Amino acid sequence: MEVVKTALLYLIYILQWSIIIKAILSYFPNMYGSRVYYVLDALTEPIEEPMRKFTSKISKVVDISPVAAIFFLMILRRLIERFL
Repeated sequence: MEVVKTALLYLIYILQWSIIIKAILSYFPNMYGSRVYYVLDALTEPIEEPMRKFTSKISKVVDISPVAAIFFLMILRRLIERFL
């Protein structure tokens, strides 16, 4: 069970950093077509899309879905640490 817990925690850690890096790269318009951005988008979009649907009701101007996704992953990480 410890192996599963460790693997899940590493996966969450990788997803959090992927979201952060993708958010930073989004400030550079020429990065949208790059392979790095494509891979990060493929990794993070399944998490960010549901958050985007929720946060679009809160903020119409700024996309705060990366912040919401990181917050969700932090809560998920704490639950895994406590209960697994």
